[in-house]
Amino acid sequence: MIYLIILFLLLILSSRFDFKTNYRPRIHNFWVKVVFIILVLLAGLRYKVGGDTFAYMKYFDEDIRPLNQLTLETFRKVAWNPFWVILSSLSKFIYNDFFVFQLIHACIINTIIFWFIKKYSKSIFTSITIYFFFFYLYFNTEVLRESLAVCIFLLSYPALSSKSYLKYYTYCFVALMFHSSAFILFFLPFFSIIKFNKAGVIFMFPLLAFIFYFQSEISLFFLSDFEFQKFSLYSEITSNINGVIVNSIIFVIGPYVLLKRYLKYTTSNPMFSNLYVAYFFFAVIIVFIPGFNRFLNYFIPFMSILFAEIIFTIRKRQRFQNMRLLVLAPLILIVCAPKIFFYFQDTSNYYPDTHRYNLWHPYYSIFTKKEYYSREPLYLESVNAANSKQ
Repeated sequence: MIYLIILFLLLILSSRFDFKTNYRPRIHNFWVKVVFIILVLLAGLRYKVGGDTFAYMKYFDEDIRPLNQLTLETFRKVAWNPFWVILSSLSKFIYNDFFVFQLIHACIINTIIFWFIKKYSKSIFTSITIYFFFFYLYFNTEVLRESLAVCIFLLSYPALSSKSYLKYYTYCFVALMFHSSAFILFFLPFFSIIKFNKAGVIFMFPLLAFIFYFQSEISLFFLSDFEFQKFSLYSEITSNINGVIVNSIIFVIGPYVLLKRYLKYTTSNPMFSNLYVAYFFFAVIIVFIPGFNRFLNYFIPFMSILFAEIIFTIRKRQRFQNMRLLVLAPLILIVCAPKIFFYFQDTSNYYPDTHRYNLWHPYYSIFTKKEYYSREPLYLESVNAANSKQ
C-alpha cells in the first residue's frame, strides 16, 4: 500500500507542476525535497525488503570488517569490487547494522538521480514518477553495487558530452571499482561518434557479430573470475522465438518508434543523442541473450527522462491539443505494461502462492523488524533455480 500512496502522490505532483505553468517555484522545490526524503527513508529504513538485499546483508554481517580492521584478506574473501568493500566497511565502522549501509546507499543513489533529473528534465515530477515506477526498487533494493556504478556514470555524463575524456575516464574508473559491468562505459565515446542513421546501423552489424562470436573471450579479458562466473550464467539465458519477439518490441522496436517521434518534433539539440547508438547496440544483444539486460541499467535513467520528454512534447503539440488523453493514455499503458506483468509474475514454482511483487510487498521497516514469511525462501529458491541452469 505504501508504494501506491507514493505513486499516487507523484502523479498528483506531476499533474500539478509539470502539466501546468501557474505555480510557485518555491512550492515546487519544497515538494521535490519532500519526495526526495520520502524515497531515501523508504529504501534506507527497510527491513529485508528486496531479494538481493538478503545476500548483501549476509556478506555485510559475515565478511565485511569495520574500516579500522580492513585488510587485504577481506577483499579476497568477499571477491567484490574494492570501492564497494570500502563503502560497506565504512558503514560498519560508523555502526554495525546493515540499515546504516542502506541509508548511506539510498542517500547516494537518490541524491545523484535527483540531481540528474533536475539538470536535464523539463518535467521533474514526471521523470521522478517514471523513476519510482520503473527502477526505484531495482536500484535501491536489488542491484546495489551496480546502481552505484550507474550513478557514477550519471555524474560523468557532462564530461562525456563536452568530450572531456580525461575527466570522463576518471569517473569510469571509479564506477568500475564499484561494479565490473562498468567496463562498457569505456567504449561509449566510440559509440558517440557513430551517427544514428542507416549507415551507423550497417556499421554495427560486423561489430555485433564479433561480440556474439567471441563473447566468452571478451568477458574473460575484462571481468574478474567471480564476475566471469556470473557472466557465464547470464549468457546461458537465451530466448526462444516468443522471447525474441517480446524483447524486440520492448527494447528495440518500441524505443525506436518513440525516439523517432521525439526527434521529429525536436528541431535542435535532442537530448542524450550521443547515447542512441550505444543503447540500441546493447538492446539488440539483449534480444537474443536476455541475461545481458543488466548492461541496459546504465541507460535507464536517460530513457526515463526521454520518456518524460516525449510525454511533455505530445502534451504541448498543437495537433494533439484535442486528443491528448487518447494519445497519452495508450502510450503510457503500452510502456508500463511489461513492468506491470513483471511485478505480477507468478512465482509459485519457487514458493507456493507468491508473485514477484512479494519480494517488496508488504513493506516492513527496521522499527518493527518484522519479516514477510515467504520473501527469503522465494529469493533463495529463485537463486538456486538460476544456479542449477549454469
